[in-house]
Amino acid sequence: MVAARRAKVVWYGGEKLWCTKLVLQRLGTGQRGYWDAPWRAKGQGLVFSHALVEYAVVSVLMSYLTQQWKASLPKAAAVVNVNESLTSIMAIVSSHISDAYLGRFKMLLFTNAAYTIGLVLLYISGSKVAVFYMALPLIMLGKVGREPHLKAFFADQFKAQDDNDERAEYRRKTWWRSFGFLGILVATFALPNFWPNILKISASLMGATYVMFLCGYSFYKCIEPTESPLTLVFRVFVAATLKRRLEFPGHVMLPRTRWLYKAVLEEEGNKGRLFTITQVEEATHLLEMIPMWTTFLVYGLVKSTGSTFFIEQAEYVNGYIGNIEVGATFLIVIKSISSFAISFMFELLVPQRLTESQPRYATRLRIKLTESQRRYATHLRIGVGMLFSIFSCVTAWRVEARRLQAINAISILWLAPQFCLLGVMEGFAENGLMAFFSNQVSESMENYGPPFNECVIGIGSLLSVLSVHLFRDLFGENVDESRLDKYYRNLVIFSFTNLVLYCFISSRYQYEEVLEVELTEVVEEGEVEKEAAEIKEVVEEEVTEIIEVVEEGELTEEAEVVKEGEVAKVRKVVEEEEIVEAAV
Repeated sequence: MVAARRAKVVWYGGEKLWCTKLVLQRLGTGQRGYWDAPWRAKGQGLVFSHALVEYAVVSVLMSYLTQQWKASLPKAAAVVNVNESLTSIMAIVSSHISDAYLGRFKMLLFTNAAYTIGLVLLYISGSKVAVFYMALPLIMLGKVGREPHLKAFFADQFKAQDDNDERAEYRRKTWWRSFGFLGILVATFALPNFWPNILKISASLMGATYVMFLCGYSFYKCIEPTESPLTLVFRVFVAATLKRRLEFPGHVMLPRTRWLYKAVLEEEGNKGRLFTITQVEEATHLLEMIPMWTTFLVYGLVKSTGSTFFIEQAEYVNGYIGNIEVGATFLIVIKSISSFAISFMFELLVPQRLTESQPRYATRLRIKLTESQRRYATHLRIGVGMLFSIFSCVTAWRVEARRLQAINAISILWLAPQFCLLGVMEGFAENGLMAFFSNQVSESMENYGPPFNECVIGIGSLLSVLSVHLFRDLFGENVDESRLDKYYRNLVIFSFTNLVLYCFISSRYQYEEVLEVELTEVVEEGEVEKEAAEIKEVVEEEVTEIIEVVEEGELTEEAEVVKEGEVAKVRKVVEEEEIVEAAV
């Protein structure tokens, strides 16, 4: 009661705040903290609703198609995989538009409005196929706004309030994970197991949090759009293509991507297509990622299987754990927890960057590695993820074979190991690919790592459509009429072959990285030796000058002594002559 009487109502930034005297003093000095950031309460609602819709609707879209629309197993898997592929492509396009034209805030307005409208259309679609296929692209566009745009937008807000970027990033992760975990809990245990109600609640929450987000507009720090690095990369490719007939002067040693370096050659009458070597390297670094990306196509095939056939398996087992009924969302949560745990432990032991804002326990457990060892750890991390893709497929193969032989429905917990291994696979491989991308490209391109990597994995999802068509004899109308165990066995063969391919490609990258590190060390040693030689030369010159000065000084002293002696002799002679003259 005392605190309530001391508080006052003030208007700050267009918002009515209930402030104490201390808060009013801090408002007057312009200081801001967690207590005076209403945008958090308004903006974090989007994090909550995105997580809820992701786990309640988008991740289990396969079950919605087979249950509500009675789609066959291959057709439902094809719809899900095509939508995931289009989503990954839209992520790159939207990131480019956000950086070059709209900015993150306007992009969030657009994507979240599409998300809300898409969920409403999905709810009212009923048996209307046209409305359903109108809703799917809008939902996928809304999903795009979560990872690259919403996360980056909140990073901007925290950095605007904290000069230490590392501490601001740590706080952003804390708030992001807290509200995201809350949304996952609600999606798993609080929502009813009835699709119309799920869609109605999801659409309502998304719309409500979207309105709350709009209400906090006056508190947001909106960064104006600048030139997208993809524009520069595209221009370099165009210039190199148009100058493909030009020749390099003399004998110039260039890397494998030498044709891109033709963009630096001057063309008579057209100086607008002239680029610097640094600008060309922006494009070459991206081009050098292609061999590594090819190894993630089969990885995308395995991951898409987890979001389609693994999910559908959960509908043909006993979904009760004791007296509690759980569904596919429970298994997706297991996958997410295992993925987060692996990623967190790896970053704790082998952080990508050494920062002062890391907790004290992190610095104690941290393994100290050189730059070359850290890059090798990244390659090893991806390789372990590829290995766990084999383990996941083997486990799914054996579990499905047992399910087909069982008389009674097996427990849903039998599916937990394959989802857990799938999460471990993602925790190692995808986060390792993100670290590898950051090591390869320039700093301006690092934000495009998630969209590009998701696009490659999305192309792997399209391979799932081809593989289902290739092995169409193994698929029936539903899981019971299909032989998923044999399909999983084929995935084991594909994954093992892909692991061998990755080991070969990774060895080439490691060889080039070792040469780069050794070259850097040699250059640094050469520069140190050169500086030492210059210092030695300067010192020798100074010593020579000092010796000359000393010698000149000694010669001068000897001359003075000789001069004084001669003068004394002359004086003595003069005195003797004067004495003789006086005597005469």
